[in-house]
Amino acid sequence: MISVEEFVERLCLLGAARGPRRFPRRRRDRDILLRATITAYRDHQARSETRRRAEEGRRAEPQCGD
Repeated sequence: MISVEEFVERLCLLGAARGPRRFPRRRRDRDILLRATITAYRDHQARSETRRRAEEGRRAEPQCGD
């Protein structure tokens, strides 16, 4: 298990590499990239669900002139 600080540092270093990028060879670096991807996907999914619920709520409210 790694600390949050080490995770952020490694993720930044992986993203800052110049030139063509390949999938990292080190298992820890692969795990960091996969975790970052999964987290980003879950965050996006949660925001989408919140936005969808908000839009449904607006449609259910009576509009002016109804």
